[in-house]
Amino acid sequence: MDELIEAETPENRRILVKETAGTLDVVYNGNVHILNDYPVKIEIQGLTFHITFENREDSTTKIEYKPDTNLKKTMVINFVNFVKQIGIGNKRPTRVGKIQGRALYMSFYVVSPNDDLKVINYVVYLGEKING
Repeated sequence: MDELIEAETPENRRILVKETAGTLDVVYNGNVHILNDYPVKIEIQGLTFHITFENREDSTTKIEYKPDTNLKKTMVINFVNFVKQIGIGNKRPTRVGKIQGRALYMSFYVVSPNDDLKVINYVVYLGEKING
């Protein structure tokens, strides 16, 4: 490549990266490697998301989002029948809450390389402004 682009950033400043997906601002992405029985908790600005896995008799794969009725500002995200090695997840980010007056979205992609291990890839987004 003959021509490069150059940013004008003072040496003592942090390098800022901004990502967007459509109209959503990507604020964080991460992954967690777990054994099937390990609890997973993601905390974002005082909101808590508990990740659980459940295998059911039917073969339907889905993600269930349920606010925890016992704990305020807590949601249980239950992955049902997520056992595929190639990976599965939600096609579009799902709205799960509100932060700083904006809609909070999450998306997931889960890979199960073997019967005991799961790799959870997730992205946290901020969306449109919400009144009230």
